[in-house]
Amino acid sequence: MSSFQARAAEQSRKLSYEEFLDWCDEDTLAEWVNGDIVMISPASSSHQAIADFLLIVLKVYVEQRELGRVISAPFQMKTNPALSGREPDLLFIAWENLGRLKNTYLDGPAVATDGRYERQRADAHGVYRSQVVAGFWLKEEWLWQESLPKVLSVLHELGVV
Repeated sequence: MSSFQARAAEQSRKLSYEEFLDWCDEDTLAEWVNGDIVMISPASSSHQAIADFLLIVLKVYVEQRELGRVISAPFQMKTNPALSGREPDLLFIAWENLGRLKNTYLDGPAVATDGRYERQRADAHGVYRSQVVAGFWLKEEWLWQESLPKVLSVLHELGVV
């Protein structure tokens, strides 16, 4: 049996989260949902450009304000002990939650107390204000420009540099 066939056979049965972590590696695009492996497709170049932009801006902001840590994908977040392990593009972990940070995953949701994702909307002026990263905000227009804004300009506008 080839390694691909063996991996496919593993996917056909329910796995514990620990088995899932042992099964996949850093190059495997998958998430764990209710014991099942859910394969995910690679991201587009525009998605990666936005994710990279947000990573740099958020990471510098959080470091300068000494608010916690920012980790980018691929890194699992175990949102519920029995239900799912997801891989968000970015994770902000406040200092008080760093005890839940394991070698290959965050044990528990980053901030949502019930483990559910809640989409946040920008205000009437097109500004998204973080509910968990103190003082952090972004203009929606920054993310949808053909050319993303210069990181240093954004950090200056946020009052970091």
